Amino acid sequence: MTNHQLFSLIVLFELGSSIVIGLAVRAKQDAWLAVLAGLLGGLVLLTLYVLILRLCPGMSLTQCFVKAFGRYIGRPLAFAYCVYFLYLSARVLRDFGALLLTSALPDTPMSAVNLIMILVILYGAVLGIGALARAGEIFLYICVLIALLGVIVLLFSNVIKLENFLPILENGWGPVWSAAFPQAVTFPFGEVIVFTMFSPYLIHTRGAIRTAYRGMIVSGLILAFVTALNIGALGTFGLTNAVFPLLKTTALIKVGNFLQRLEAFTILLLIVGGYFKIVLFFLGGVLGLGEILFDGKPGKFSKGMCGLLALAVWSVSLLMARSFPEHAKVGLDIVPRYVHIPMQMIIPVLLLLMLYVRKLIQGKGQGRSAP
Repeated sequence: MTNHQLFSLIVLFELGSSIVIGLAVRAKQDAWLAVLAGLLGGLVLLTLYVLILRLCPGMSLTQCFVKAFGRYIGRPLAFAYCVYFLYLSARVLRDFGALLLTSALPDTPMSAVNLIMILVILYGAVLGIGALARAGEIFLYICVLIALLGVIVLLFSNVIKLENFLPILENGWGPVWSAAFPQAVTFPFGEVIVFTMFSPYLIHTRGAIRTAYRGMIVSGLILAFVTALNIGALGTFGLTNAVFPLLKTTALIKVGNFLQRLEAFTILLLIVGGYFKIVLFFLGGVLGLGEILFDGKPGKFSKGMCGLLALAVWSVSLLMARSFPEHAKVGLDIVPRYVHIPMQMIIPVLLLLMLYVRKLIQGKGQGRSAP
């Protein structure tokens, strides 16, 4: 995987479902500031993951756990992260199933929509990270072109009202910080932890670190810009009450009597980003389980195991909530606080400390054995 391919995957991944549901909307007209604050927190988490990988060169996250804690503690922790990645792939699959049902296929069962999507995801996972990286490189160019045209048309539609941004910081920084942490920090920026599973496939490690920072910054700025567009077009009331804010904003586009109803292009962009987010989470879980089952060998997994895990992800996506409002509430309020914080912050910090301790012990041991 080249650095440019890594950049493409990070941008598509970070935009993924966060651009669909809307980010930090509880900050109302200051939501775009909360997204930028979340980006700063995400960069701190990215630094944490980079430090871990520097102490485990050429290893994935699951291999780092075994190196730091040994087989008996490291493998259960690695398994927990595999389950975590697969669970998140099911959550994002549910997001996009709901998007398609709401916008394009209202009379189709969600089970059928999600089944078609998981089959395409399974195909991408079997092809491997190399094929996905090459595809991401191509799709990023297509998405950028369509998105730029969409922004230009939206601005010409005269639906952006600057008064919707006022008053800025009406209640101070408190609502901004509370919207940024833990929600915006962990979703989507902290979810970049899944890329630690693909570090053995990087061609240039040093350049990859700069690329990862660049990809997160670009995606964060795009998310803040899209959030600002939604605020300007919908206002705070429309933003907080819209199920899919960007889709509602796109529905307002009208240039003359010939250019309108462009939601189909928006749905296409959202599905592309969602696909890469789901498949990267899914592949991260599959690769981790393969390393556990095949004694730490990266890239080893059977197609049968991959198919069974795809079936499990599809089933969980249907059973995790009775309705989309319930699903969104769990994903935005409960998961960031009780799942993301331990998996993205607490355990990685403990892992980093243990790796440093082992490095110090090994350094002292080598010093004593030297003549």
